[in-house]
Amino acid sequence: MPLILPRTGLARSRFDSWVKSRNVTPVIAAETEGNEAVMALAALGLGIGLVPKIVLDYGPYKEGFICHNAGNALGYYDIGFIQRSVFSGNERQRAVRNAVDEILHLTPRGE
Repeated sequence: MPLILPRTGLARSRFDSWVKSRNVTPVIAAETEGNEAVMALAALGLGIGLVPKIVLDYGPYKEGFICHNAGNALGYYDIGFIQRSVFSGNERQRAVRNAVDEILHLTPRGE
């Protein structure tokens, strides 16, 4: 599933460190200048977006997302991944949610 990421900011720098520690290359669909744009693109179904929880709680798009809490995988800052929840019971959607949850909680190599 492609990712929609903010171009800069704490969420992005934590994500970049997390990816580097696992030696993976994410598929990035878009990089935006702001968190609200990440939410808008995720709402359109273009991928999974990375946003701070406060933006999700108080941003312009509060409904229609499935949230994947990153826990402390991205540091002690409430960051999570969101995706459009069109078919929340769909097997494909469940598989994506499970994969995201699994990836978020894998330990880095060498630990």
